[in-house]
Amino acid sequence: MYHLPDWHKLSHPQRLTIIRQIAMMRGRDPRIAKLCHRILMKNKVKPREYEKQAEALLKWVQDPNNVYYLNEPGERLQDPIHTLKVGHADCDDQVLLLCAMFESIALPWRLVLSGRDQANNQKVRYIEGEAAPYGVKWSHIYCMVGCPPGRGMRWYFCEPTIDGVPLGWDVINGDHRFLPEMRKS
Repeated sequence: MYHLPDWHKLSHPQRLTIIRQIAMMRGRDPRIAKLCHRILMKNKVKPREYEKQAEALLKWVQDPNNVYYLNEPGERLQDPIHTLKVGHADCDDQVLLLCAMFESIALPWRLVLSGRDQANNQKVRYIEGEAAPYGVKWSHIYCMVGCPPGRGMRWYFCEPTIDGVPLGWDVINGDHRFLPEMRKS
């Protein structure tokens, strides 16, 4: 568990940097790679079927029998190993686990924030590495995965907290039926 008392003082890009560091560190943990191998074998995904690999890992994290989505008061970041142990997580913890899994099988990934622009109440997203928009109330984190690794890569959105939404489904295009946090205020 990572308790970050100054979390609220950090910019959103700084927060994403911390989340990235944790996911990269855990992505090199052999326990995560072993879990990914087990999931991919159970789903009969062949080597180098990168999109199918990403899809199988996403579906596993989305399944509430594996990781049950729970909101939390305040902010704490669960280590992906802890998430696997306790079987529950909020959005940042589920994205940490999924990105650690992608990292463990060398699939490139990016973090994504979604929220509402305070000026016009429109849904917006911020993709890690891009210029962060101002005046946005961020409410959710998810990610993107690149397949196949290397040249010609296509990026797919990954929403780990909603059981059954497919690889490529984007929170911004969804509505409050799937993600109540995105409801217009």
